Amino acid sequence: MKNWFFVAVIILTFIFLRWFNLDHSLYFQNDMGRDFLVLYDWQQSGKPPLLGPQNSQIGFNQSPIYFYFFFPLFILSQHSLYTTNIILTLIYLSTFCIGVYYFRKDSTKLIILTLLGLLFTIQPQMILQQRYIWNPSFVPLFLAVSYVFFLQMQIHFSKKNVLLFGLALGLAVGMNLSAIPALIGYLFLTILLFRKDLKKLLLSFLSVIIGLILVFLPVIIFEIKYQFQMSKRVIDQISSGGISSAIPIWGKTVSLSELLLQSVPFQSFVLLVLIGICFFLAFKAKKTILGSLEGNANAQALFLFLVSSSLIILAPFPLEAHYIFASLTFLLIMISTLPQKAAIITSVMLVYFWLQPALLTSYFLAAPRSLAQTTSCLETFCQQQTEPLFVSVISNTHNYHYGPEFRYLLKEYGCQIKNIETEPNAAEHMAVVADGAEFKLGETNYFELEMFGEVNNEQVTDCFDKLQIHVLQRK
Repeated sequence: MKNWFFVAVIILTFIFLRWFNLDHSLYFQNDMGRDFLVLYDWQQSGKPPLLGPQNSQIGFNQSPIYFYFFFPLFILSQHSLYTTNIILTLIYLSTFCIGVYYFRKDSTKLIILTLLGLLFTIQPQMILQQRYIWNPSFVPLFLAVSYVFFLQMQIHFSKKNVLLFGLALGLAVGMNLSAIPALIGYLFLTILLFRKDLKKLLLSFLSVIIGLILVFLPVIIFEIKYQFQMSKRVIDQISSGGISSAIPIWGKTVSLSELLLQSVPFQSFVLLVLIGICFFLAFKAKKTILGSLEGNANAQALFLFLVSSSLIILAPFPLEAHYIFASLTFLLIMISTLPQKAAIITSVMLVYFWLQPALLTSYFLAAPRSLAQTTSCLETFCQQQTEPLFVSVISNTHNYHYGPEFRYLLKEYGCQIKNIETEPNAAEHMAVVADGAEFKLGETNYFELEMFGEVNNEQVTDCFDKLQIHVLQRK
């Protein structure tokens, strides 16, 4: 009965931390707009996308499985701007409940799962990136599921466990390429554990390959159709030195520890202590590395954490918050699989630091404007605008001008939106959305404005102090 009480508390806490004041704190922009624009165009054309979101560091797209995940709910919810928030909440909580039910008769595993669910619920980066939903937000879930089936494979090497492990890992990588360090860690760990059983080793590798092929099948079709266009672009980028490598390793290490243990004092020291404790426990009974790994869930989580973290730190590009999910997932698994008393004490300490009032308040801070304000402005604008429009954006939060969030919302409210990159002569007007930034005709310049050409007239629609729409007419 106590376990179900804690499960209920975790579920309610998860919902509260991701939904409280969301209508005022959710800043609908960039990646969320991109996702909704893809779904809207899919519904209108009837053609599912073959590519997912593009990786920010290399010119290669993720699997469109992310879009496939919430397209049905996008339709059922009648294009609710909370579609991604709803699907994330449902998937995380339903997976957690299924796990609790499955392990209900195994008190040890149930406590581990409950602690892991708690840590997933309250870790600051998980909350921040799951209130503003985009594809990396699903990586921790599928990595955690892959870990469960990886352990189950070692207990009972069945076709079901092997295939589910490969599929879960494939889904994690398909959601975001930041899961690749976890994939590499698993490959090394699989070799170490199954080195004496060639059949199990090959079947494990085969399951991962099958999982990746299934998840990336649309991307593979696209690459074949267009003569491996993306692959060639990535190769050219690497060969031309397009990916920077001059990034201080120590600085990235400190930044990683700060993101993993946000708001915990002396993050780097605490992280080293946790790693040291896990090493001590791993070698306490077994004197060799291989011996300490076999059948030891905590030692395996430590191994995957160290490999993932090392690859993230050594990767030749700056550390971003959404790149840490492989490392973060295995750190939280590492903590939850400590000996029971140590796991509970550590989790209670993290609850104290991760549920500080000041930190909680930061999650719920108001965005520059509410969703209702934004949609009201654009709906009114589209009622008055009958001519086809190109759209670009000038914002004080980023330097991109494509503006998928406004392209989507304007389409949704009936504006005829055209793409200047692919249809340069399809419209004679351009809507420049000034989002917290100042647009000055004749002084502001960027690629889309250069493509549009000289302007004959300008009309300005004021929505709020920090949101204006400038309609330009081409000469």
